[in-house]
Amino acid sequence: MYKIACIGNRIRERRLKLNLTLENLAEKTDLTQNFIGNIERGNDNPSLETLIKIANALAVNADYLCQDCIENAEAKEYDYYIKETIDRMTNMSEKQKELVIQSIDALMHFSDAN
Repeated sequence: MYKIACIGNRIRERRLKLNLTLENLAEKTDLTQNFIGNIERGNDNPSLETLIKIANALAVNADYLCQDCIENAEAKEYDYYIKETIDRMTNMSEKQKELVIQSIDALMHFSDAN
């Protein structure tokens, strides 16, 4: 499990370092200021797609935003796969990224059904 507030803090720190307002970040991500503010305060849990949108707008990888925010030791096993996925998705078009997310959703749905 990860700490939602920790990710939110990292988003806020990076946004402020870039001198971006919530409004600026909302425009860059097609998300609402309110939603981003809630993520920064740890009141909303961003999806992977949202996290990637925010990371791209902040010119960082999503793993940067999640760094040191993982609570359990088993996460280290998954770190490689998460990093590998993010690295591969970084240079993809938005359409390709959407297809990856849809594929992951389909795989998760399939595994839940079995």
